[in-house]
Amino acid sequence: TLAAYVEETLHLAAENREKIAEDDRLRVMYTSGASGLGTNAEGSSQAQVIPLVGARNAIVVEDVTSKGGGNVINMEQLYTFDPDIILFTADSIYADAAEDPAWQKLRAVQEGLYYEIPDLPYNWMSSPPSLNMLLGIRWLGNLLYPEIYDYDMAAEARRAYKLLWDYDLTAEESEEMLARSTGKRG
Repeated sequence: TLAAYVEETLHLAAENREKIAEDDRLRVMYTSGASGLGTNAEGSSQAQVIPLVGARNAIVVEDVTSKGGGNVINMEQLYTFDPDIILFTADSIYADAAEDPAWQKLRAVQEGLYYEIPDLPYNWMSSPPSLNMLLGIRWLGNLLYPEIYDYDMAAEARRAYKLLWDYDLTAEESEEMLARSTGKRG
């Protein structure tokens, strides 16, 4: 059953990725750490969900690391990368980004296109690399390209929690878990 879910999720991503034209691929920044400047750059094992769903990693550096908080950059570099979408880990600057003058300069923050990655029971993107990444594929695809990854993410979360952890996630729990992670894109 678990193998079938893995296969189904990877097939879904491959099929949907092919539907996204190169010019329509959003540039995504996956941040970590309290400052938000620890980045999981292109080529990092921590950021592998981004290309799987058909997006591009906005952070491209020469010496990529998948250790710790990834590659640490400074604000000037971040302004140059200017991602379309920013994904923050829990316990980061997410809650303060809109009020922080340095972060306010970023188009994604100005347009409200920044989100906190769901993290129960662990981060859905990579921390630690695990079955949670299957949820990350479904979540990020639905977040970035809802017209292609067209499903109710709260229902998908309930389905995955039952399958992966034999836990009956309630509708309220799934909505609460996704509150900072969806719904800003028009």
